[in-house]
Amino acid sequence: MSFSVHSLLAIAFLSLAACASVNSAEPREKLTGGAEPELPDAADQVASERTRRFTVDDLLKIERIGSVRFSADGDTLVYEHFGARADGTDFGRGINSGSNSRLYSVDLTRFSAPQTLFAQAPGESYWIDGMLPDDRGVIYNVLSKDAGFRKGIAKFGQRHSKILDVNSDHYAFLASPWISNKIVTPLLGEDHVPMITGLRAEMREDVIASWRAQRRGKQPTASVIGSGKYESFKGRGGQLSLVDPTSDEVTMLAPGEFWIRVVSPDGQSLAALRRDRVKLDSSQAMDNGANSRGIKNTLLLFEFETSSEHSVIEPCRRCDVLSSSIRWSKDGRFLSFVAREEGEPWDAATYRIYDRENRNTQNVDLGGYKTFSTRGNASLEFPSIWLDDSLVVRAIPPTRSDTGATSDVRSDWFVIANGVPKNLTRDFQGNIPQVIASTSGKLIMIHDGNVWAVSNEGDKQDLTTQIDSAVTHWNGQSRRDYFDPYQDILVLETITESEFKQKAVLFLELENGTIERLNVGRETARIVAVSPKHRKIATLENDRGVSRLAVVDASETVREVLEINSHLDEISPAIPVRMDHLGPSGDKRISWVVMPPGWSPGDPPVPAIVDVYPGYALGRNFASQIVDLDVSASQQILPANGYAVLYPSFPAPRDEVPRVPIDRIVDEVFVAVDRAIEEGLIDSERLAVTGYSFGGYAAAGLVGFTDRFKAAVAQSGKYNLTSAYGVFDVRVRFLNEYYGPDYSGAGWSESGQGSLGPPVWRDPDLYWRNSPLAHVENISTPILITHGDYDYLSITQAEEFFTGLARLNKDAVFVRYWGEGHSISSPANIRDMWERILNWYDQHLN
Repeated sequence: MSFSVHSLLAIAFLSLAACASVNSAEPREKLTGGAEPELPDAADQVASERTRRFTVDDLLKIERIGSVRFSADGDTLVYEHFGARADGTDFGRGINSGSNSRLYSVDLTRFSAPQTLFAQAPGESYWIDGMLPDDRGVIYNVLSKDAGFRKGIAKFGQRHSKILDVNSDHYAFLASPWISNKIVTPLLGEDHVPMITGLRAEMREDVIASWRAQRRGKQPTASVIGSGKYESFKGRGGQLSLVDPTSDEVTMLAPGEFWIRVVSPDGQSLAALRRDRVKLDSSQAMDNGANSRGIKNTLLLFEFETSSEHSVIEPCRRCDVLSSSIRWSKDGRFLSFVAREEGEPWDAATYRIYDRENRNTQNVDLGGYKTFSTRGNASLEFPSIWLDDSLVVRAIPPTRSDTGATSDVRSDWFVIANGVPKNLTRDFQGNIPQVIASTSGKLIMIHDGNVWAVSNEGDKQDLTTQIDSAVTHWNGQSRRDYFDPYQDILVLETITESEFKQKAVLFLELENGTIERLNVGRETARIVAVSPKHRKIATLENDRGVSRLAVVDASETVREVLEINSHLDEISPAIPVRMDHLGPSGDKRISWVVMPPGWSPGDPPVPAIVDVYPGYALGRNFASQIVDLDVSASQQILPANGYAVLYPSFPAPRDEVPRVPIDRIVDEVFVAVDRAIEEGLIDSERLAVTGYSFGGYAAAGLVGFTDRFKAAVAQSGKYNLTSAYGVFDVRVRFLNEYYGPDYSGAGWSESGQGSLGPPVWRDPDLYWRNSPLAHVENISTPILITHGDYDYLSITQAEEFFTGLARLNKDAVFVRYWGEGHSISSPANIRDMWERILNWYDQHLN
């Protein structure tokens, strides 16, 4: 039920802007600022040749572009190309399930046609791990049915690759760093597969093998874990190692399981976090956003005299280190991190600094100020950055340290020098500035669309006075890389107002403050890679679902690299309508209604599906490219079948712990529903509700409090928060004896997406009254429930909810998809699911 790409409400939308082609190289107008998007003219939306409506088969043919990179010299572009789901071969795995992704490169010196980076076997899935140290090639990951997960090296222009002869672990969102010319990577013990890859197929085979052993009756099939004085776990073994990609020689740095690993800017030191099992303190709150699920992160520092000789230092022996907090100073002398002492709560965590020169660790004295923390996408964050040799943190003045939720408190950026915090952002009004870079003597911040340089004395200078429009930041890195604040050239985005909104990239040279502008296309052109030194941009444009990867050079010449999903060019697209309205408390919100193809203002109201997801607040631009193939495709499939889809903004502050997730759920949703009815968009008598994951929880909860919906569909949801608290993740049950108990449900409930606060036994009524199952007797809406038996959010939740409905003889159907996880992956099951959903709505709304 975590917030993932599969559950985003606007992921699979077909962009509707009827603008100039992406490969137009005509000069753009000067940037002037932005107006709010307007409802497109229906005549412009549906060209005469676009007459066919979107189908599930169209969905299954969709391809997508993944990570995109430039080489260091800007002469090569490499990208991931994920094939159509319909062409997949193996849907039993978690990562890249059935995708048959491939790695391609483009020689930009000749601008030749894309070619596979090297020979890639059918049935295998490849994706970029990171760049080689000289940026003349990539290290990549490959997942195959027979060999499992492996790493490989491929150099540009050589047309061959090398698979490393090691059993490497894999964390999908982290690139492999390098020390000299060796890869820093965790290695697994023999007979272990990487847990994070979600190799469901292998684990099912283990289950079947155990069943067979039980039937033979010759060997025990017990799998044992314990707690208290019986707590024990085997651990998976493994080690953090340096791997020489030329010789496959392995140098062990330390035994254990490692995840976070960050090389210092001087390349002479490596900070890594070892995951150690510890007993939970039952008296402390569990913080789902940190590493508190029975895991302690131990910080180890590896100092390299040479690439093969190193020493190991433990800068904070009793510390539990927050994984997101590691920061190196620019010269590599200082390492800062946030840590708590063993037995302390995260509220008591402090900033620490390790001095490599003096080899000591000191607490950072905030002079009575309170650390500021927040949760970003389920991770606990203590914001910080280095300004020369001083640490800069976000903090709250002492007089306001006990005012409640941090989201309601004004925090500022403070530079810490000799225990005296100095406020650097006091003069900025409204929102706190976003710090995006650190250069000699100055921090670079964005505030209200302007870029500022702020000195360590708090003096500020607007670096973008000559730019007329609001500036946003593009960080120039893959999501798998660590944030690097020490950049000589900042890459900034801005949008111009002209006949069509145009996007420009600004190259800000921090040394001299000069700005160069590069116009890259219309507003919907998404920047996916930048070569700052060579002034090249890679963009991914979406025109009604047809995606185009292009490269823009310093002369603003736009060359198209690749076009995919051309089968969608004939589709008559759905039409998004923006609604500005107020929430129940008077706050300003934006919700969207996606209308059927061919709709125009003044048409009669249409039946509508309300797609809910607590915590998701929509913005001014709903259009985005198709990037995944799960239930988020409802933006096109449902409108193509005559239904409007309403996406209500539904804020749910993650920093509020405890909170009541089901509280005011009807009011939160129906402010948008009633507004859409007032606008004449949707039919008040033909309403249905749907939700996936946390949205499935919300959909099931809604129908327990209102009878305004004629039908409901709940997918992959939680319905009994009491029993969900302690259920193990089915995907990793064969690893419990190595890792011990699974606290994922507990963490979700106490301080994660559920954020109920206390454990279930301390306030069982709180858990029960926030469970849709508790209100099942009030449900009069027919409801369709779907769930995969291999969902990490246990299928027992759907079984319990359906049992309650069936016991009361309510109108309900439960569909179990065997072998499926949290989202449906098999093309046959996707077709079956959509056929059932459409029949369900047709039966109850038409």
